Amino acid sequence: MARKNWYKNFSKGINRHYLKYVTDSRAKFLTERISLSVQINNAYIQYVENLERYLKAHSLKVDQQLKIFLKSEQKKLAEALAANFQTALEHIIELGIAPSKQVFLDAVKAVTGEILGEANVIEFLTKKGTLRAETIKDFYVKVNKEALDFYKSKTEINLSKALWEAAKDTNTVVIGIIKNSAKAGMDSFKTSKLLKDYIVHGGTAQGPLIRKLKEGGIKKYYVPKDVKFEALRLVRTETSLAFAEGVYQGGQATPFYKGINWVLSASHDMVDECDDLAAQGFFPDGEEPIPPHPQCLCAQVPVYESPEEASSNLKDWLKNPASQPDIEDWFNKQFLPNIGG
Repeated sequence: MARKNWYKNFSKGINRHYLKYVTDSRAKFLTERISLSVQINNAYIQYVENLERYLKAHSLKVDQQLKIFLKSEQKKLAEALAANFQTALEHIIELGIAPSKQVFLDAVKAVTGEILGEANVIEFLTKKGTLRAETIKDFYVKVNKEALDFYKSKTEINLSKALWEAAKDTNTVVIGIIKNSAKAGMDSFKTSKLLKDYIVHGGTAQGPLIRKLKEGGIKKYYVPKDVKFEALRLVRTETSLAFAEGVYQGGQATPFYKGINWVLSASHDMVDECDDLAAQGFFPDGEEPIPPHPQCLCAQVPVYESPEEASSNLKDWLKNPASQPDIEDWFNKQFLPNIGG
C-alpha cells in the first residue's frame, strides 16, 4: 500500500484537533518497537561475545564444563530478554492510552476555563471529586496499570517461558554447531568467529558457516537461518498486542471515546484476516478486535466525539449530571474509584 494512501486511510475519521495525538502516539510506538528489537539483538551479541571468549580459552569440545557455561549464559540471555520486554511493554501500553488522556484533558480545560466560576459547579466538584489536570493524569496512570494487568491476563503465551525457550533453543543450536565444527576439523578460534557472525547477522552469515562445515565433511546438518527469529517474532507480536490493548483500555476509560477504525499496515501485502477487519472499518466501544495473527502491524485508530461535542456534553453534565447519564456513570464507576474518591 502506498504511503500516501495509507496515511489517508489512517487519518480518515480522526478529528483534525486529535490527529497529532494519535499520529504521535503511533510514531512513538513504532520507535519503541524498533528500539526493543535492537535491545534483543544486543542481548544476543552479549551472549555470543561471552561464548567467543570461552571458546578461545578452551578446546573445541562439548563437555560438562561447556554445558555448565552455556546453561549460565542461557539464564542471563533469558533474563535480559525478559527485562527488556517488561520495560518496553509498560511504556507501549502507556503510549496507546496517551491520546485518550489528552482528549479528556482538552475537554476539561475547555469547559472549566469557561464555567468554573459558577458556584454550583464549584460545589459539585468539591462534593464529588475533582477534574484537575493532576488528578486526571493520576487516573490514567491507574488505567495504564490496569491495562498492563489485563494484557498479561489475556495473552495466550507465558512470555517469560517463551523467552526462556528461545534462549534454550539458541543453546541447542550452538552445541550442535560446536560438535560439528569439531568433527569438521575446525579450531576454536575459527569456530568462535563463525558462530559470532552467524548469531549477530543471521541469514547473511548462515551460508559461510554451512560451507565451512561441508568443507570439513559435514554434508547434512541443518542450521536455522536466524537463532534470534523467535525472540524477534515475539517482539513484533507482543508489542502490537500491547499497543492495541493500550488504545482500547485508554479509550474505554474516556467518556468521549466511540471505538476504533481498523487500518491495514502500509506493509500489508498478503490477504488475511486483517482484510476483513479493514473492510468493516469501524468497531464500536467494547467490540474492538485484537490483532489476529503474529507480527500484525495494522493500526487501531481511536475515534472520539468532536472537541465541540465533548466539551458541550461535559458542560451539560457539570451543570446537571442527570442530563449526561453516560458521563455520570463513567464518573461514579470509573473515575471516582480510581482517585480514591
